[in-house]
Amino acid sequence: MYIGPYLTVLDRGRAGRQLQDMKINFSENENLQGRQLGYRVYQGPFSTNEDVSRAKRRLERQGVEDLYLMNEGPTTKFISLGFFSNEKSANELMRQFSALQVVSKQRLEYARHYWLSVSDLNAIEKLKEKNAMPMPSGISKIIRDCEDQP
Repeated sequence: MYIGPYLTVLDRGRAGRQLQDMKINFSENENLQGRQLGYRVYQGPFSTNEDVSRAKRRLERQGVEDLYLMNEGPTTKFISLGFFSNEKSANELMRQFSALQVVSKQRLEYARHYWLSVSDLNAIEKLKEKNAMPMPSGISKIIRDCEDQP
């Protein structure tokens, strides 16, 4: 059974604590889905803090002042150079960087959704019976047996 989606890790954590209080084992996962957020212009990925620091100093020597350091997981680091709602603006920034001989990349980013999953059938029945599903705010509960799916 998947429970969610939660919009933040914090919300998923709160729901997970509810399951822990009920002595229900669960796992956490996340996926990229949902609405498109925008276009990120960046450098990386970098695997160490030293690599990020060197790249940041190099960018500053090249005149880039507006940057943001990002961590994606424990070993993946990026330097964000800009974030745009449309591709045209992201391409323009990349063109400006190219003129300064600054290497940059671009990627499309989507909303990240966070989920809880419960695989123990007895625990799932317990949640259904007690009407105790830790649902995200604004989400109505829909529970269907697999046989009911089209």
